This record gives sequence, C-alpha cells and structure tokens, in this order.
Amino acid sequence: ECAFFDCGTALRGDIVIPTTLTSLRTNALRANMEEGSRLVLHSGIMEIGVARSSNFSDYGPVISQKASIKNMVFPSSLEHIGPNAFRGCSIGGELHLPDNIKVIESGAFSSTDINGTLELPKSLQTVMSDTFAWTNISRLEALNIQVIESGAFWGCRNLNTVFLGSDLELVDDNAFSDCP
Repeated sequence: ECAFFDCGTALRGDIVIPTTLTSLRTNALRANMEEGSRLVLHSGIMEIGVARSSNFSDYGPVISQKASIKNMVFPSSLEHIGPNAFRGCSIGGELHLPDNIKVIESGAFSSTDINGTLELPKSLQTVMSDTFAWTNISRLEALNIQVIESGAFWGCRNLNTVFLGSDLELVDDNAFSDCP
C-alpha cells in the first residue's frame, strides 16, 4: 500500500506492473501521473484496490485522482476491484470489464469520466452502492445482475437506456436517482 504515495515526482509514460504481483493495493500508485500515461496490468493481477485492513478509511484510489489513464484494459485474471479504487480518476472512454470479475466494491468507479455503454459481465451479481455514481455512461446492460444497491448509478445524467435481466431480485432505493 502507498508505494508511490505523494512521491513528489510525476510518473510518466508506461507504468508497467511486474508480473510477480497478483494484487495492486489501495493507494499503490497514488502519485501524480502525467496526462497520457498508461497503466499496464499483466495477466496475473487478481485484485485491485483491496486494503489489508478492514478499516474503510484505509480504502482510497489505487492511482491519483489527478491521473489521466486512457483506454485502460483490465486483465482477464482480475476478480476483485476494491472500494473507491478508481474514484475520481480520469479513465476516459468506455469501461471494459473482464468476463470473470466477481466483486466490484462500493464507489470503485464513481466520479470517473467513463462514458458510452457499460456492459456488466455475467460473473458479476451485485452492483454495490455508488459503484458507478456520477459517471457519464449512456447505456447500461446488466442482464445477469441480481442486486443493484442504493446509489449504484446515482447522478448518471447521460444514462438513457437500461437493460436488466430476469435474474434481478432487488433494486434498492435511490439506485438510479438523479438520472434522466
């Protein structure tokens, strides 16, 4: 955790995560990253943004909220994205999640500038609170989701098309508040 936290020097170019790592902990790259920098995640990464402690205040973005990462590609090995992992980061473009992701925790992508279509993989069953709140997605395809928690898509003001499947059991209060 906090490997490059406030290191004082902006990271630039390709940031390549070593192939020996299976987990990229919370705040790991929370340093300034120059615009256009690319985060390269190898195929062995299984979790991103998961802290060692259970104290929720220990959870923060994996990368700096000032970071501008374009066209991020998540490896197929990724199964778990922790709370607030990319909150407020500039990811840009559509978000493509791997087919076998099982858990995306609260606030993981809130206030990011992802846009366009968001297709949730079959392996994901619950959209936790605030996970995609205040993003620019315009179309949601969540055909295998069983639970959508409170505020999951709060403030998605461009969201005008939503497809939900027959497996849906619960949509919490305010799940789609402040959407068109």
